[in-house]
Amino acid sequence: MLDVKARHLVAYAQLMMSYLQHMRFSQIVDELLLVEDERVKYLLYICAFIVAPKESNYAHRLQDITPEQLQWCTEFIKSDTFKVKFQDVCQIDSIPEVSLQEMKVIKVQLIDELNLTPDEVQTLGNACTLMMTWLDAILEFTILKHEVTVLRLQSQKVISKI
Repeated sequence: MLDVKARHLVAYAQLMMSYLQHMRFSQIVDELLLVEDERVKYLLYICAFIVAPKESNYAHRLQDITPEQLQWCTEFIKSDTFKVKFQDVCQIDSIPEVSLQEMKVIKVQLIDELNLTPDEVQTLGNACTLMMTWLDAILEFTILKHEVTVLRLQSQKVISKI
């Protein structure tokens, strides 16, 4: 089981590295900010929450997110602190700051509630498509990192008992 999860983790790590090497995240953010649709700001909020969950007291429901929080995320996502954390979260050997509980909130209470259909994502432009793809990939990647960490700890306990 550990071997299968580790292989999936490596595949996602390669995907994340590809994002880092071939896309300019700051350009995607700049493009998104040009889109005159409020939902785009929520995507940036979700991205900031995943990358740096300890940087703010993030709301856990869309209706609780204030305009001030959206503005803060827009500024934070362009900061050097965010860039460092973004690169770190995309690495295979980093321990995610975002917890599994926070990821559940992000997926169910934020992404699913935002309710962007594939047609709407396409209408909002290529940057929105790239951001949605990255959000899906980083959530899966982070879950795999958590699972591999747990499986490694279990494996070490079994080996120590032998």
